[in-house]
Amino acid sequence: MPDLFSGHMSLQQLRYAGVFEAVRIRQTGYPFRYSHKDFLKRYGFMGGPSIRSISDPKEACRKLLASLKGDWTDVQIGRTKVLYRAKPQRALELLRNVQVERVTIVIQSELRRILTLASAERMRAVKPILRQALVKPTLHGIEAALEKAKDIDFPMYLIVKCQETRKWLIREAEILAELGRLLAENRHEQNFDILHTLTSEAVEMGMKDDLTKRSNAIVMDIYNIRACRKELQEALSSFDRSRLEAAVARAREISFSQSETSYQAAVAEIERLKQEEAIHAALTKAINSGSATPTSNTDWGHHTIVTDDLKEAIRQGSAFGLKAEKSVLVLKQAIITLKM
Repeated sequence: MPDLFSGHMSLQQLRYAGVFEAVRIRQTGYPFRYSHKDFLKRYGFMGGPSIRSISDPKEACRKLLASLKGDWTDVQIGRTKVLYRAKPQRALELLRNVQVERVTIVIQSELRRILTLASAERMRAVKPILRQALVKPTLHGIEAALEKAKDIDFPMYLIVKCQETRKWLIREAEILAELGRLLAENRHEQNFDILHTLTSEAVEMGMKDDLTKRSNAIVMDIYNIRACRKELQEALSSFDRSRLEAAVARAREISFSQSETSYQAAVAEIERLKQEEAIHAALTKAINSGSATPTSNTDWGHHTIVTDDLKEAIRQGSAFGLKAEKSVLVLKQAIITLKM
């Protein structure tokens, strides 16, 4: 019946088929059988050059076993084959494994030496090519030199330098292309942030081409103009004439556009502050033109104050619209003085 295993019937089949008898005969015989050439091919290297120099394979097998340590009396060298059982087989394989390990180390060492010498030769050959490519580096020249050195696995200084130079040249080309595009648009104020970033990177990389210099000059001009515009706006809110005049002078130095609102407002404010200062001086003079003197514990005499000049100065100050803090304080002082 399919898929049904019977241990008893299987045992009978093996016994009746003669399998057990064949195994017994095999065990009493020689299960390992190599021809002379195959035996030498597998174990001959353990005998050294003296074994390889023997022309007769049968004699070579005999000499090989004699040169090996161990008891090989159970090994039979026949007319065409070498026959032996499991015990000699284990001993032969053990000796072979030990010898293979030793030979492998020697082979690996020699192979590494050969590969190192070959690599050193390639490095010596490519060294002048790499050095020449770095004298006046161009992207094409650097890539051609690196192509020559592509088979070198060792990180040579010149290879690393060429790789870094290639990255630098690629980035330089990208920056120049982007700067050229941005400058061609002639929208420097709107593109200031990206121009500033690219130019800073170019200067940091040590780029000294005309395009980088031009871009750097434009960036500095825009930076100065923005700083000057900010100073003009802050000076306008401070009502400080000296600060305004300094900001206007700076604007003229850097060719700040005189049509800008902040510049015109600053110039106008300077003129207004000059008038305000004149009113401030008039108020101060009117206040100091006389003084009130006490006539009793509660009354003061105002007969020495020139009230007509003070009233006129107060009227001018109120009509003008004083803005500077010191002028506003003087106006308030004048009004209080008039009421006393």
